[in-house]
Amino acid sequence: MTQSNEPTDRQKIEALLDQYVSGMPLHNPLDGAGASANEGQTITLTGPAVDTASGAAVVDGGTTVIGGLSSWPAETLGKRVSVTGKVVRAEIAPDPVVGPNGEQSHGAWGSSTVLVDAKWEVVS
Repeated sequence: MTQSNEPTDRQKIEALLDQYVSGMPLHNPLDGAGASANEGQTITLTGPAVDTASGAAVVDGGTTVIGGLSSWPAETLGKRVSVTGKVVRAEIAPDPVVGPNGEQSHGAWGSSTVLVDAKWEVVS
């Protein structure tokens, strides 16, 4: 019998709660237009500019990280932006580790959608 490395539903929920408690916006790599795009595809996403534990991101029904940008400039943060970049899938955080008493470290399961070579502008 082979053991799966896929996280259980409980582990996924615990990871999301861990991020929520940390005070950072949730980063869900499975939602939004970025998650459904093909790797290598150039796409444009429009939504609020947010800073997450994974770095600068745009929210468009999901959260897509902007590669190479740890946070938005102060004058951009919270504003509606249009971001164009190439889609890559990358592990941007280590998988959470569960301790002997069920405690769980910060982290994110699997790969996330990242826009690289991104260009953005504030839109109304």
